[in-house]
Amino acid sequence: MKRISNKWPVLLVTWLLCLITLLHYVYVLPKELNGKEVFQGITYSVERMIGETVMPIVNCEGSEAPAMQKAVLSILSPVALGEWKDSKDPAVTGINQESALVKENTLSLVAAENALAAAENERESLQREECGGKKVDESNEDNKANEINEENLLAEDGTAWRNVPEELPAAADKMEKVVEITPGLWQDYDTMVKRFYVIDSTTMADDKLLDPDRFLEKDLRVSKEGMGPQILIYHTHSREAFSDSEPGNESQTVTGVGSELTRILEDVYGYKVLHHVGAYDWPSRNGAYSRALPEIQKILEENPTIQVVIDLHRDEMPENVRLVTEIDGKKTARFMFFNGISRTKKTGELTYLYNEFLEDNLAFSFQMEKAAQEYYPNLTRKIYLKGYRYNMHVCPRTLLIELGAQNNTVEEAMNACEPLARLLDLVLSGEAR
Repeated sequence: MKRISNKWPVLLVTWLLCLITLLHYVYVLPKELNGKEVFQGITYSVERMIGETVMPIVNCEGSEAPAMQKAVLSILSPVALGEWKDSKDPAVTGINQESALVKENTLSLVAAENALAAAENERESLQREECGGKKVDESNEDNKANEINEENLLAEDGTAWRNVPEELPAAADKMEKVVEITPGLWQDYDTMVKRFYVIDSTTMADDKLLDPDRFLEKDLRVSKEGMGPQILIYHTHSREAFSDSEPGNESQTVTGVGSELTRILEDVYGYKVLHHVGAYDWPSRNGAYSRALPEIQKILEENPTIQVVIDLHRDEMPENVRLVTEIDGKKTARFMFFNGISRTKKTGELTYLYNEFLEDNLAFSFQMEKAAQEYYPNLTRKIYLKGYRYNMHVCPRTLLIELGAQNNTVEEAMNACEPLARLLDLVLSGEAR
């Protein structure tokens, strides 16, 4: 393609396309969408427009290419770069719910059966057009996830989970409960909610949905036998870092925390864990959940032994709020379990986001929270409930965890992996019931 020497024609075209997109949303979107949803709908369309129309033009050869790309993207910053923040949301700050708000609400305006196809098309388009970002290696589709080499089991993308040695190191000393939580604490619904949950103001929940007795009846035990992995850990927002993280050092992001959690679950507790490090929040966080979904479904199809799915995040808090406690003399980042329950006060049940495993998801987070309050008081921040789905429909035992925040240190986040792994084993072994 002939190199472009003047950036202004490209910028003019970009402005015109943005104007057309804005007019489209003003006159086409239903009036019942609130302002935030309209804004995020525009964000999504503008981002996709850049990926599919403008960036191929700007992606020219020569010394002006980086400057041209920067000029085009700067027009729409912070929209195109996903820097818009919702600081009032204590559970999914930044734009953790952007995919649900943008893709899932937008897709609900058309036939629900088109949702998966649209998400897949978006993923393929973004991966074709992205300029140098990390993406999942799909080049060897013939690799089998259960193929065994001398030392490792290999997933399709090359991610390995180690064979657990026959003789495992002794686990942490058997802990005693610090607090005994009895059924009397949830006989009254309001008292139970106050003890275990934070319900977002936009979200609908009642005593029919939240029933601790039913949750504790769920048998969530997982066998450690067999060759394949039992646990999948991944990160919808893999680039989330901490206060002292070195820029560009993946081991000091939430992905590195996932690696440490993997190590402890394998070496101390004897689980086989597949840690998937695919990046879905580049070039923007917008659409991350939609980009992640088909890849996670693919991993589960190729690894039918997986029984637990953990989407590990890092939260964002006001700078004057520090999510830290002390365990065994070590400063430890506090964390929170999160459930998307596919229902809002405004709309009721979101049938286009149906989750057949909703009760299992809720049982898993409740058993984890109960164990945390009994063994590690003040480590967790209750269970946050929010509308929409957040890809929690992929597996009955699915957890979304917000571990620490942007003002925690890497060490504090890493220190949280020990108690988190212990809690997982308490629940998955049945000891916590």
